[in-house]
Amino acid sequence: MPEENTTAQNQKKGGGKKKVIIVTGVIVVLLAVIGVLLFLLLYKPPVEDEGPRRDVVAPDSVEDFVTEIEESTLSDIPQSYIVTQNSDWIFPSADQPTINAYIENDEDNETAVYFDLILASTGEVIYSSPVLERGARLEGFTLTKPLENGSYECYVEYHLIDEDQNTLTTSTVGVTIQVGS
Repeated sequence: MPEENTTAQNQKKGGGKKKVIIVTGVIVVLLAVIGVLLFLLLYKPPVEDEGPRRDVVAPDSVEDFVTEIEESTLSDIPQSYIVTQNSDWIFPSADQPTINAYIENDEDNETAVYFDLILASTGEVIYSSPVLERGARLEGFTLTKPLENGSYECYVEYHLIDEDQNTLTTSTVGVTIQVGS
């Protein structure tokens, strides 16, 4: 009988080793998964150097800072711009062209322009113009969104654009449109 007890004890000890190995394997796998998740959550790829960063502008560096901003962002934007238009536009009906509205891009301007006609009450664009080169005039256009007869407050949002038709800046002017009688 003592031999039977020894064999049973050895089997129990061997079974205990298997449990320890399995538990250790599970812990290692869990730690690996947690490590991968933490890496994915916390890793930030390196940012390319964008030059010196200015978190604070000191009184002695204000002029340099302003000059840097002007040179980098404002140099392409025209400092003045002339567009001629009338401010009360009449459309005989929703699907007919205007009988009096016009917009002219002055020939002395530096860039082309296009505009969106926007309904003030909703912010909805009801007409988008083609690009008006310097010296071009637009008349007789039709709304792209038909409106019921009535009077509407709108604004014209001008987009001054570069040679690649990227917007340099925008400007808005109010207009009133009358649809129908």
